[in-house]
Amino acid sequence: MSTAGSARGLRSTGDRTRAPRAALAVGLLLSIPAAGPAPASDERPAEETLKAIEQAGRQIALYHEAIARAVDQLGKEAGDGLPMDLPVVVDRRDGWHVIFLKKPSAPVTSRTMLMVADVLFSPARGEVTRVRAQPSPRPAPADAQSYYQALEIAEAAAAVRKEATPPFDRVILRDSDRGGSLLVYLQTRPEDARAARFGSDLRVTMSSDGKQVRGIEAPHAAPTVIPLPAAGAGQPTLHVHAEGDLPTESDVALILRHPALAPHLVLTPKFIFRIEKDGRIAYLGRNAPAAAGEGAAP
Repeated sequence: MSTAGSARGLRSTGDRTRAPRAALAVGLLLSIPAAGPAPASDERPAEETLKAIEQAGRQIALYHEAIARAVDQLGKEAGDGLPMDLPVVVDRRDGWHVIFLKKPSAPVTSRTMLMVADVLFSPARGEVTRVRAQPSPRPAPADAQSYYQALEIAEAAAAVRKEATPPFDRVILRDSDRGGSLLVYLQTRPEDARAARFGSDLRVTMSSDGKQVRGIEAPHAAPTVIPLPAAGAGQPTLHVHAEGDLPTESDVALILRHPALAPHLVLTPKFIFRIEKDGRIAYLGRNAPAAAGEGAAP
């Protein structure tokens, strides 16, 4: 199989100057059996590292799923008159609460958000278990207020960055491994709803109270937009990382949200990975140009 022929079935748009490198690497990875052992290498990513990325990606995808299911169920039970454009998801002991907020009309100086609905979502079952609409909106719970303000602060801090621009898909999660810090993910929405956008995203680390930004990272150096294929197309898609050695949690989340993109190949300067439709990351080996000493992709 020629390199050009190997790359022909892959769907990807982005920086066209990277196409030759992608084609070379794809020629290598398609010759590796899907179930075969990964090549031995001292630099091979640790399995626990890939598992951590998978888990973080699942949390992001589940956040979006909770909102989507809550919007659908709330519309069925309470009608479409309720505002549903300001949701936050708060993790409590009884499950994930998708709380829909509304800005108060008066007094204009008030920063207190109002709650119009509280939808309980079970992350274990992946379904809505209770819907509570508020006929008369009341002040939102403190945790929902804090999460909403954290999202607003993170987005304001991101305004000076050029890697991602609004409107964003927003996710906020508490990181128990970092002392309860909040992680905010901001990803630019694709202009076409029938496409997935890899990149154009920011990871914002915030204090546990959501009032202070501690750091902003851009996981991708450049965006790649891929049209969503028809369900069951079965052809691999890909995008290239110009920097960094690993797939990102946002890569995994996008495949979980759009499983028709799987199997999806991620080419980093050193390695090649495949993301399955269930979010599993498979290490396929070294990137051929990198192994040949050609350096990172331009």
